[in-house]
Amino acid sequence: MARLKHCRGGTRALLAGLWAGLAAASVLCSCALAGAWLSETWRIWLLCAAAVCAAACPCLGAAIRRFASGREGEKRAEAALKGLPQGYVVLCNVPMQAHGRRTELDAAVVGPGGVCVVEVKHYAGDIFGTEQAAAWRQTRPGRGGRHIEKNVTNPVAQNRRQVAIVRAALQNAGEICPVWGAVYFSNPHARVHVRAPELVQGEAALRRAVCGPERLSRGQQRSAVQALLSAGRVH
Repeated sequence: MARLKHCRGGTRALLAGLWAGLAAASVLCSCALAGAWLSETWRIWLLCAAAVCAAACPCLGAAIRRFASGREGEKRAEAALKGLPQGYVVLCNVPMQAHGRRTELDAAVVGPGGVCVVEVKHYAGDIFGTEQAAAWRQTRPGRGGRHIEKNVTNPVAQNRRQVAIVRAALQNAGEICPVWGAVYFSNPHARVHVRAPELVQGEAALRRAVCGPERLSRGQQRSAVQALLSAGRVH
């Protein structure tokens, strides 16, 4: 069984953002209600408070849904990667920087083959796009028989940028090892109408994607793990 290590900053940062949004909305509503109490134009202030609440609730609701979906995808990926053979190390939610470029990896898998950078997407519905497009199109069922369509960032391009950052970070630390990427669609009901070598669906396919021919010794693997943690200033 692989060893999982959760790095500071990933899920906690998302939760902090949600709490910050809730706190900001609470402060705005409190100010509006206080103004209503102190002002003769209390009706106007109450209307302002109602408007603030109405504007904040959908935004917070959307943020919470995105967080829940992302966390579900991460949990599914972690469950799949935990099934890797003993000796593999899975770093989750890894902050990373190299040459002034910053990113956060959903997962970095270090094993005998090198380092695989995993981007996790828990999209539902149908996903359309091309390997080179800047944005893809997601279509999924909504309420009342409607279909919801929206653009999503091309995760393959995102993953390739992350691979470049990880490769640079390892080289800066004097570690030369293979680095490649995988984009894992964790929702089993998603239908991905895109072709790219990084795309994988299914737990077994993910485990195959992160494994490579043996090229690193145990010592080199440990050095790669430490280099990744140091690049993100995680201790």
